[in-house]
Amino acid sequence: MIRKMLLAVAGLFLVIIIWNVELIIYGIGQAYGQIKIIMQARPVEDILRDDTVNDEIKEKLKLVNEIKAWAITELGLNPTRNYTTMYDQKGKPVLWVVRACEPFRLVNKEWHFPVIGTVSYKGYFSVKKAIKLRNQLKEEGYDTYLREVDAWSTLGWFKDPIMSEMLRDTPGDLANTVIHELTHDTIFLKDSLTFNENLASFIGGKGAEAFLTSNYGDSSALLQDYIDTKSDQQRLAGHFISGAQKLDSLYASFTDGMTETHKRKQKMQMIRMIVDALDTVSFNNKAFKRKFEKQLPNNAYFMSFLLYRSEQEDLNYVLDKNFGGNLVEMILSMKRKYPRY
Repeated sequence: MIRKMLLAVAGLFLVIIIWNVELIIYGIGQAYGQIKIIMQARPVEDILRDDTVNDEIKEKLKLVNEIKAWAITELGLNPTRNYTTMYDQKGKPVLWVVRACEPFRLVNKEWHFPVIGTVSYKGYFSVKKAIKLRNQLKEEGYDTYLREVDAWSTLGWFKDPIMSEMLRDTPGDLANTVIHELTHDTIFLKDSLTFNENLASFIGGKGAEAFLTSNYGDSSALLQDYIDTKSDQQRLAGHFISGAQKLDSLYASFTDGMTETHKRKQKMQMIRMIVDALDTVSFNNKAFKRKFEKQLPNNAYFMSFLLYRSEQEDLNYVLDKNFGGNLVEMILSMKRKYPRY
């Protein structure tokens, strides 16, 4: 009887493995890539003592330490082992993220993982694997978006290093990135990628502005440059979120009798109109439109704005109405409601 039960359990376990073999292989690959980076990362303290490392890098590493300490003590984000080491990318990207969206609906392709839950992207430490997935998804009819990533959070599973390409950022952008990723290690709602990313973007943006004000003064050029850049990013996001709403309305108007060629023509006309309308937006930096001169964005690109920026106004309303503009109180409340640990 016991033997039969053991055989039944073993059989069930085997079925689960076979059913999830692709997920298991992917997870092993991701763990290997992450561990490889961690093993090759150097302690920041060693780098700061190394006479062969130039002063500019050392100053940026010290700045990361300052940002992290400030975010923990002043914002109340969780203490973490992250950013105590640095991985030298040697000027090359190491992680690529692939996203996909249906061609005539603003519906993301999703993947399901244990603990993390449902996400609408896959990351790879191999560009060949990322391109392979992108091409496969294209063949299946999806709109795809592949981009390089220089910073990410492993949600406490590993000790995330400072990536050397992060050090190229301005103090404001660096503070935004560090605070964004620390937010992921502090507040997390399973199966709610849009909420998690919007909240991290919101706290990252507000926190970086507060850090610059605290450390450089409210009239510093660094602060003003950051505010101008952030303003451009908000206007760009607003433009593409509005564009996504137009696309959504267009797709809703499509009928079963319409050919795919006709649908695609109307879709591309709408996207061209949205891109051309960038000329009507008042940016501090006018270079945004040039990004689309060779290739128009697709649904997956529009969805990336919804993922990271679609709830910013709502979060700002909550900050002002519920917490009187006090970011620290808002973070404390979110920590209680959605604790990472």
